[in-house]
Amino acid sequence: METELGHQKHIRKWLNIPAIGMFVAICVVLIALSTFVKSVSDLINVLPKQENLIASFDVTTQEKSLAISKSIDYLFAELQENPDKKFSEIDGKYIQIEIELRNLLLRQTARPLNELSIKQTELLIESFSGFRELHKSHSPISLTAIELARNQFYIMFSSIVVAEGHKK
Repeated sequence: METELGHQKHIRKWLNIPAIGMFVAICVVLIALSTFVKSVSDLINVLPKQENLIASFDVTTQEKSLAISKSIDYLFAELQENPDKKFSEIDGKYIQIEIELRNLLLRQTARPLNELSIKQTELLIESFSGFRELHKSHSPISLTAIELARNQFYIMFSSIVVAEGHKK
């Protein structure tokens, strides 16, 4: 009988080892998981917040963009009304708009995290200068070229104003 009791103790001893082992394994996994979660949490706190990945909304940029868009649209409307207008008769307006565009670029460059707006403004300047050179070398300019350019600038300014609005 004693051997049977000794045998049962021995069996119970071995049955408890897997339970202890399982308990230890679960504890190790929980510790590792909590360490991982803490590490991820610490990493998230170190990374910039989502809203800080782009520049904040700037009402002045939006207003300036709308004002320059209006000046360009007015220029194209004037050219459509009088397509025979020579470049020399309208060059002052081109210069004025280029100055406004370069001033907008300066503003965009001064704002941190504003790479998209900077690139958009650089493309505007490049496109406007290209149209100016086209008018200079092909004066008077065709109604088709004026209409295409007017639509192109409308689309470009629309994307700038919408993108700025999404920063709110």
